[in-house]
Amino acid sequence: MYVPSEVLTPEEVASLTGHRARHAQIAWLDACGWPYITNAAQMPILGRWYLRLRLSGITPTESGLKKASESPNFDALG
Repeated sequence: MYVPSEVLTPEEVASLTGHRARHAQIAWLDACGWPYITNAAQMPILGRWYLRLRLSGITPTESGLKKASESPNFDALG
Protein backbone atom coordinates (compact mmCIF):
# COMPACT_ATOMS: atom_id res chain seq x y z
CA MET A 1 0.00 0.00 0.00
CA TYR A 2 1.33 3.44 -0.99
CA VAL A 3 1.63 5.95 1.85
CA PRO A 4 2.40 9.52 0.73
CA SER A 5 5.18 11.49 2.36
CA GLU A 6 4.31 13.95 5.11
CA VAL A 7 5.60 16.74 2.86
CA LEU A 8 4.59 17.78 -0.63
CA THR A 9 6.77 16.83 -3.57
CA PRO A 10 8.33 19.63 -5.65
CA GLU A 11 5.76 18.88 -8.35
CA GLU A 12 2.91 19.25 -5.84
CA VAL A 13 4.29 22.59 -4.61
CA ALA A 14 4.45 23.76 -8.23
CA SER A 15 0.88 22.63 -8.79
CA LEU A 16 -0.34 24.38 -5.65
CA THR A 17 1.41 27.66 -6.34
CA GLY A 18 1.20 27.66 -10.13
CA HIS A 19 4.93 28.38 -10.27
CA ARG A 20 7.99 26.24 -10.95
CA ALA A 21 10.61 28.78 -9.87
CA ARG A 22 11.53 28.68 -6.19
CA HIS A 23 11.38 32.45 -5.68
CA ALA A 24 7.92 32.64 -7.28
CA GLN A 25 6.66 29.75 -5.14
CA ILE A 26 7.88 31.45 -1.98
CA ALA A 27 6.32 34.77 -3.03
CA TRP A 28 2.96 33.05 -3.63
CA LEU A 29 3.11 31.16 -0.33
CA ASP A 30 3.93 34.36 1.56
CA ALA A 31 1.18 36.34 -0.18
CA CYS A 32 -1.41 33.64 0.55
CA GLY A 33 -0.35 33.05 4.15
CA TRP A 34 0.80 29.45 3.76
CA PRO A 35 3.42 28.38 6.34
CA TYR A 36 6.48 26.58 5.06
CA ILE A 37 10.12 25.99 5.85
CA THR A 38 12.99 25.91 3.39
CA ASN A 39 15.49 23.12 2.95
CA ALA A 40 19.24 23.49 2.37
CA ALA A 41 18.56 24.26 -1.31
CA GLN A 42 16.14 27.03 -0.24
CA MET A 43 13.17 25.11 -1.68
CA PRO A 44 9.86 25.55 0.18
CA ILE A 45 8.72 22.51 2.16
CA LEU A 46 5.01 22.23 3.00
CA GLY A 47 3.18 19.73 5.16
CA ARG A 48 0.57 17.50 3.53
CA TRP A 49 -1.67 17.66 6.63
CA TYR A 50 -1.85 21.46 6.43
CA LEU A 51 -2.61 21.33 2.71
CA ARG A 52 -5.50 18.92 3.25
CA LEU A 53 -7.00 21.12 5.95
CA ARG A 54 -6.69 24.31 3.90
CA LEU A 55 -8.22 22.69 0.83
CA SER A 56 -11.11 21.54 3.05
CA GLY A 57 -11.79 25.12 4.12
CA ILE A 58 -10.16 24.82 7.55
CA THR A 59 -7.27 27.02 8.61
CA PRO A 60 -5.11 25.70 11.44
CA THR A 61 -4.22 28.42 13.94
CA GLU A 62 -2.12 28.44 17.09
CA SER A 63 -5.30 28.29 19.18
CA GLY A 64 -6.99 25.53 17.19
CA LEU A 65 -8.85 25.15 13.90
CA LYS A 66 -10.91 27.84 12.23
CA LYS A 67 -13.46 27.11 9.53
CA ALA A 68 -13.19 29.41 6.54
CA SER A 69 -16.86 30.38 6.93
CA GLU A 70 -16.51 31.52 10.56
CA SER A 71 -16.71 35.22 11.21
CA PRO A 72 -15.97 37.19 14.38
CA ASN A 73 -18.74 37.43 16.97
CA PHE A 74 -18.82 41.20 17.48
CA ASP A 75 -21.83 40.85 19.84
CA ALA A 76 -19.49 39.24 22.35
CA LEU A 77 -17.55 42.52 22.65
CA GLY A 78 -20.48 44.42 24.24
